[in-house]
Amino acid sequence: MVLFLRSLSISKKAVAFAIALVPLAGCSSIPTPVKLSTGSSTGYYYRLGQAIAASAGETVSLDVDVQETKGSLDNLEQLLQGDIDLALMQLDVAEASMKAGDVKAIAVLAQEHIHLISRQSDSSANSATTPTTLTDLKGKTLAIGIPGSGIRFTAEQLLQASRLDAPGVIQTNDVGFSDALDLLSQGQVDAAFYVGRLGAN
Repeated sequence: MVLFLRSLSISKKAVAFAIALVPLAGCSSIPTPVKLSTGSSTGYYYRLGQAIAASAGETVSLDVDVQETKGSLDNLEQLLQGDIDLALMQLDVAEASMKAGDVKAIAVLAQEHIHLISRQSDSSANSATTPTTLTDLKGKTLAIGIPGSGIRFTAEQLLQASRLDAPGVIQTNDVGFSDALDLLSQGQVDAAFYVGRLGAN
């Protein structure tokens, strides 16, 4: 996970926030509030955004408005449109915009990994039916994240690269990760994608 700001028309608020990441004495005039886009209110990005806001308020009296969003792709679109000042995003989501010079990274906040969580076979005798590779997902139902989320972006890239995105090869479910875990435990999906740091909850 990386904290980004827009390269073009960088606002004074965004610059002030970048400075506030390293507490400095004498920062008496900081424009507020700073709008920070995060993710779902039930997700890690939103909780981290709240922690950043609390820290900025305590250390340099900076008012940070934490925005709930659909996720990284939604954050990128809002950042490029100038609707927000800063955004938490997956690096892969922002890669093309970084190369184009449209956004700049301020800080790497977490090393994230792609996870594919699957249902284990009910019988040890049928353990071979438990998917261990992407190609094992043919004919399965996958939770791939909601449109606008980083999970959805990454899942679609992987499915396309594995040629599993053709019609009829797999079934997809457009739910967020919290709902995906519920569906997984109920047997309504066979696997769910997740992007996050190891040990996240």
